[in-house]
Amino acid sequence: MSTSKEPEDLRRSMSWSAIGYGVFMLSQIAMIMIMTRLAPIEDIGRYGVALSIATIVLTFTNLNLRMGNVTDTTTLFSPGVYVATRILSTALAMAGIAVLSWFFGEDVRAFEIGLIIGVMKCAEAMCDLFYSNYQKAGRMALMARSLVLRGPIAILLFGIVLYLTRDIRIALVSQILVWWSVLLFHDVPQANRLFSLRPDFDFGQIRKLVRESMSLGIAGLLTAIATNAPRLVVAQFLGLTAAGIFTSVAYILQVGTVFATSVTRAIAHRLATLFQAGNSVHYRRLIAKVSGAMGALGVGLFVLALLGGQTILTLAFGAKFADQKTLFALLCMVLSFRLVIAVLQTGLLAQREFVRFARHRFWVAALMVGGCSAGALIWGMIGVGAALLLVSLYQILTLYVLLGQHHPRQSGKEG
Repeated sequence: MSTSKEPEDLRRSMSWSAIGYGVFMLSQIAMIMIMTRLAPIEDIGRYGVALSIATIVLTFTNLNLRMGNVTDTTTLFSPGVYVATRILSTALAMAGIAVLSWFFGEDVRAFEIGLIIGVMKCAEAMCDLFYSNYQKAGRMALMARSLVLRGPIAILLFGIVLYLTRDIRIALVSQILVWWSVLLFHDVPQANRLFSLRPDFDFGQIRKLVRESMSLGIAGLLTAIATNAPRLVVAQFLGLTAAGIFTSVAYILQVGTVFATSVTRAIAHRLATLFQAGNSVHYRRLIAKVSGAMGALGVGLFVLALLGGQTILTLAFGAKFADQKTLFALLCMVLSFRLVIAVLQTGLLAQREFVRFARHRFWVAALMVGGCSAGALIWGMIGVGAALLLVSLYQILTLYVLLGQHHPRQSGKEG
């Protein structure tokens, strides 16, 4: 990993981000592959439900402070205020995860898995904020190193423990140890070298930051509901076994989201700078260039799924998943749309149009919950996939319209 203290250019930042998230993404794929071979399918269903609950809660309480920090080009709030706010919100999130895991858990085992995943995801929430400081300093290599440390090492230990114990709860605890160790011994000291990250519990400033970020938090909550609704709907209407199957096959969407995040977070600060400087030509050109590349990648994945979906599923998860090739191809088509959606959303957030984004996410979440529920009742898991596809098409069309409604102020820098 790079140790240079010079800021990276955009291309190097995107490369480091892609490397870090790529390795982390492959590790998460490996985790699901290990689960499908060593854990009961019902436990995978419990894991999917617990992961959805933790993601929904933390996405709201995080208030998307990472995007707020990255686009805060004039330092409206000190780094210490961001850190203090994230500490308080993460503690609140853990309490919420515990309550919801007890309320929605199918049994005590599901509740225990929910608590374990909550503790694990809280470490990720803190890492996420430090990554925003790496972005602002142009030091994405540090983020890549953190992701690499949290990926393969955790999954290797997870696999060994699951093989020895056949208990997914104990295996997940081993992953907690790795993630919190990386946070405390890598991310905290590295980020503190770039900025003064001592928590600043100035509650006046914290309240002001929360008020400004609330629309982002609500948008994040709605995004998380829309993203995780399919798993929860399948578990509710089709049972834990179906939820385990859907969680495994649909992990392609989770992986795609992580990859899209790696790209869009690398360009977020650049887009915000271009927009606020009135450089409309380069702002739009960067969105078009990156969304075009993401779309082409998505189409390639869809074609691969059509041609070799059965083989891919058999190699990844075992022969019992081979008959899910139609669902897999459908979800790969959804992914091709989501990769483009991620870029368009980043373009809108770079404008700091947080309220408009929250309104958009409300309708997406409503359509996702309603559509997936109807699809599950009518056509099972294939119906859920079809609903995902239709809602994704709606997102692309509406985001394109929203991006065109607000233009950068002209500043003579468009050449």
